[in-house]
Parts: sequence; C-alpha cells; structure tokens
Amino acid sequence: MSPPPDVVGVQEIARMLGLSRPRVESLVDSKGFPEPAQLGRGRVWSRADVVEWAESVGRTVKDT
Repeated sequence: MSPPPDVVGVQEIARMLGLSRPRVESLVDSKGFPEPAQLGRGRVWSRADVVEWAESVGRTVKDT
C-alpha cells in the first residue's frame, strides 16, 4: 500500500473525516479551516494541515 498523498481534495477530506461532500464544502468555506495549498483545476489542501485542523477541533481522522 502506498502512503497517502501530500495534498487532498474535498472527496478525500470527506473520507478522512467520515463526512458528506456537502458538509466538507461548508467546512472548507468556514473560518478557521486551512487555506487551500493551490488553486487551479480545483482546490486542494495539505493533508497535514487538514489533519492538524481536524484534531484541533476534536474531529477523528480516519486513515485513508
């Protein structure tokens, strides 16, 4: 099994947090969520930033 990618999109974040894509869209637009790592063909975030944020707000992160 290969290691998880360094960047994640909305779908990967939804799997990591056990949430629906619409719920993740709400979270990523909320204050406090990490800024996207890059913009282009879609928003992506640093996996480490998302994990750090999730743990800071008490969310469980699943291994994906």
